[in-house]
Amino acid sequence: YLKQDLILIKVHSNGNTFGQTQKFHIDFQANDVWTFVLFTEENWNTQWGGEFVCFDGINKEYKYTPYVPNTGALIPSNWEHYGASPNEGTGNLRTTMAFSYTSLQSYDYIKDLPVVKSFYK
Repeated sequence: YLKQDLILIKVHSNGNTFGQTQKFHIDFQANDVWTFVLFTEENWNTQWGGEFVCFDGINKEYKYTPYVPNTGALIPSNWEHYGASPNEGTGNLRTTMAFSYTSLQSYDYIKDLPVVKSFYK
């Protein structure tokens, strides 16, 4: 999909339960960084919510990815995004691992940029 060699620059884990609302945020401000969010729960019913939401700034539309175990979403790291908390249908923890990558060509530039300090925008 990206058609270039990548280098891992950040790993982030997250977990939330019903009522722990997340806010839109970005991971990096640079254009040449991507984040893959992996849905890590083994057993999850999509009726429990927990979908991944991002704003596609190119097409000016929101995109929704249902939380399905062992799948995920790949987005540019400067797109606003968040993981919806589970709904009242479950007491289970919704967990994810996020992996951010940049191209080998951009690494020297990206590594010196400040990481977005706040998880929340």
